[in-house]
Amino acid sequence: MNRFYQYLKITKHLVWIGCLGLLSFNTNAAIHPKQQQAIETINQLYHSLNQMQKSDMTHRLDTISAHF
Repeated sequence: MNRFYQYLKITKHLVWIGCLGLLSFNTNAAIHPKQQQAIETINQLYHSLNQMQKSDMTHRLDTISAHF
């Protein structure tokens, strides 16, 4: 289970690196609609991964507090 969340963390960082790569690749030119769509998709993925991580931490805290 712990390894799964390490993969999520790594994936989250890779997603951001990819997003920054797309943005920096096109600094002087107008962003192509497909690139804009890719950036929005990457953003949604990042936020959903973040949400999964937050909900997991809440679940863990609830589980820990239930033992006391």
